[in-house]
Amino acid sequence: MTRSIGRTERVSAIFLAAVLLVSISGCNPGKGGGVHGSVYTVVSRIVPPNVKTELQIYLPDIEVFLHNVSKNTDSSPVKTDFFGRYMFPRQEPGKYELRWKAQLGWAAGSHPDPIVIVSNTRFPTPARLGAGQDRGVVSGRVAFSDGSSPWNSDELFDVNDSATVPVLNASRTATLA
Repeated sequence: MTRSIGRTERVSAIFLAAVLLVSISGCNPGKGGGVHGSVYTVVSRIVPPNVKTELQIYLPDIEVFLHNVSKNTDSSPVKTDFFGRYMFPRQEPGKYELRWKAQLGWAAGSHPDPIVIVSNTRFPTPARLGAGQDRGVVSGRVAFSDGSSPWNSDELFDVNDSATVPVLNASRTATLA
């Protein structure tokens, strides 16, 4: 006589297999966590009728790192994506600071709030960057003549196409960026 396996027994078997896999691999999924966030700057502009507004612009290609306060060590740096987002892989539990060095015309700095990692991923508030003292920052918007964006992105298919705009000096003899 044959007996079919019920749903409860199947779920129990899968759970047991997962527990055994974690035990054998020595992995402890409850300790530490990742850090995901973004960086931006604020641009002031005047719009008719002479009203000052502030616009948040999220910054791509900014290199950020985590500083472990208790161990006085730094993580490997990561770069922000087109939307100014960064993602650090799992870090060990502890108190961290999000930091960045001076780069691309932006001043060095750190996030004002500490990041405490116990378990799971932490999502600090977005970090605001300011312009550096020695270099200016050029900002603007690149668009087709109809106003549409020349940027195309599809994370599923790993497509990230964007326009490249050279920045020239005033005499147009040297490329600055």
